Amino acid sequence: MNLDTLQSELAAFADLGTEPPELHRSGDRLNAKLHRNGEPLRLVFEDNGNGRVEARRGDRRDVRPSYRTLLASEIFADLNRWIVNQQRLLKPTRAENAISVDGILSTGQSVDVKGFDDYLARPREPDAVRAVLIDGPAGIGKTKFIERLALERAEGFRRTHRPLILHVQSRGRVLTFLQDLIATSLQILRLSVTFDQVPILVRHGLVTIAIDGFDELGDPNGYDLAWNQVNELVRQVRGDGTLILAGRDTFIRRERVESDIKDLRPSDEIDALALQLPRPAVAKRYLEEEKGWPLGDDFAELLDVLLEPNSYALRPFFLSRLDIDTVQPMLDHAGDNPLAYLVDIMVEREATKFGDAVETAMTVDDRESFVRSLLREASRTMADDQTEAVDEAVLAWMAEFVGSNFTEDEEVLRILRNRAIALAFLENDDDRRFRRFPSSQIANHFLAEETVERIGDGEIPKYVRRNILGADFLRAFSDLTMHISRTRADEVRAFFKEGVVVARSNIGSDRTSRNVGGLLLAALPALGGDEMWCVENISLDEALIEETPCMASLRNVAVNQLDLRGADVGELHFDGCSVQTLIVDDLTRVSQSFPVPAMISREDTADSRAVTDPAAIKEWLSGHGGKESELCDYPADPIAEFRGHEFVSVLEKACRTRSFWIPVEGDDTGSRFARGAAWPAVMRFLEEQGMGHRSIRGEGGNKNGFFRIRNRREVFGLLWGAGAKSKVKAFQRALVKAIEA
Repeated sequence: MNLDTLQSELAAFADLGTEPPELHRSGDRLNAKLHRNGEPLRLVFEDNGNGRVEARRGDRRDVRPSYRTLLASEIFADLNRWIVNQQRLLKPTRAENAISVDGILSTGQSVDVKGFDDYLARPREPDAVRAVLIDGPAGIGKTKFIERLALERAEGFRRTHRPLILHVQSRGRVLTFLQDLIATSLQILRLSVTFDQVPILVRHGLVTIAIDGFDELGDPNGYDLAWNQVNELVRQVRGDGTLILAGRDTFIRRERVESDIKDLRPSDEIDALALQLPRPAVAKRYLEEEKGWPLGDDFAELLDVLLEPNSYALRPFFLSRLDIDTVQPMLDHAGDNPLAYLVDIMVEREATKFGDAVETAMTVDDRESFVRSLLREASRTMADDQTEAVDEAVLAWMAEFVGSNFTEDEEVLRILRNRAIALAFLENDDDRRFRRFPSSQIANHFLAEETVERIGDGEIPKYVRRNILGADFLRAFSDLTMHISRTRADEVRAFFKEGVVVARSNIGSDRTSRNVGGLLLAALPALGGDEMWCVENISLDEALIEETPCMASLRNVAVNQLDLRGADVGELHFDGCSVQTLIVDDLTRVSQSFPVPAMISREDTADSRAVTDPAAIKEWLSGHGGKESELCDYPADPIAEFRGHEFVSVLEKACRTRSFWIPVEGDDTGSRFARGAAWPAVMRFLEEQGMGHRSIRGEGGNKNGFFRIRNRREVFGLLWGAGAKSKVKAFQRALVKAIEA
């Protein structure tokens, strides 16, 4: 054993203020002296440190089979205490984690938590580091997956001796040192281990560090801080160490890890696990067995609509909060945003829980407005402070401040203050003096509402000026603007017009222009109408566009990373624009003016490595609506002449929308395409193919006709030739016949 390494490791466990450990060799033995836990400790390492270790404390003499077992003992890390505390902390969450989530490894293998545990435990090269990436969209259950893995390891440690999991969470802070977060995680577990001792335990295969929300560990100028800290950690844990990095799927990529963690070696392993949405059958079983839903004929159609493949509603966080009484109203409203309707219903319920005194002083609308305004204030405060929790005292002050807009009665304000900390939208933080949202998705929803109103009024919030508005928030913002455009289209247009002015006038001063520019692109699908919108002369870090945006012109817009998964930007005109990284899938369609990106990341392939070859990039663009490339020779497209037909255009837009039910008729604000002349023919065609049906939805006198497409992703695939050849041919023949009829 290297004496310098051993001395530095023992020094990390020595009592503060004592002399550094003394080490010397005696034949094939190593002798060490240090002070540990307030008393002298003598260690005798046999076989030059590779054999048994004798620990002497006063009259006590303990013999351990190896240095590794000594580190695990109560003398050093006391892993028995770690196991007990971790089980006590995580066992109550077992019911919350009841939804089984599987992931696909970089090898193509599908695994659940136990399978992933076994995969991590496989043999490796000596003196190596294993880095494992866990990715997936917000709400899919990355945090819960790590919690289940941590509990699995704690419960099975004495049997398997697999490393315990230290779950390190960013907790919403952008500029954060990893050591601070490690220390916080240790405090939550009530352990005597300190942050500087953890890398030693990782190096010897006793602990695995799982950094949850790694994409949030950036600084205002980018993500160099996050990568530098992990690079340092790689150096510290080299030996038998494993690191897990969990974050959203657009940030952590294998090639990014290889390029930005300089201390990785060719012998090190980089693995990836992409978490998948639960299958509809798994979700239904959870609702029946864990939540007691009577899944009979009365709910069959409702659940088929709500839980269709790839639906947002399949995300575990959403399923865990879904109430049987909310499903029918949610679908009757023909919602394109399940979360927004769930929030609306929860707000309505909260407004009934204030008691007679408040109900007498405030109308139902006022109580609902109070709840929504308070939660928006809470989300804004957390975003401004770059944290995931708010002090109960601050929350009470917010309640009084917001409540004063509705009443001056001191007794009513007192009740509102007390009620604020009991809202169903908020839960206890690890520090019981603080409250937090149960999911980042709910926090982002209220923050998106706040952002639309504030920027629409010409105000630039602190979090817009200084934070990095990443893909998770941009997606929540896009969903929210599409949701409110149904009833408050003027509010979205006001935001966009003011946002264009804000982005132009704040270039270079702080992050305002970059963040607002990202918000403008995210809002494009919600604008509607025939007006030509314009975004120009801005640079963006991250941006995304969903579904089918309206007609717009982008001039001199530079984007570092643009996410177009599931989107059709064929009606966007690009002039003098540039894109560094383009994220796409098999549904993505671009316009002929779309700029050639430096890199494409394809999510429709087994290997999600980025494509950097210029010829391959041009080939992909040409096959998805871009300018045709002379370098490529494409197979004949049986329906090429019909690709530009309005019938096909409307069918594509219908397949891209995430609405449960599409209006049979209506204006562009309500359905974004149902006013098209081809829509009735498209509905008839889908009905004849058994891929859609009409229904009357609504409540009371507000019932209207709606249309549902069954498994729209399959329909879209058949349209573009994906699937069994016989089925594709039959579908396309029927399509041509319907167009020519």
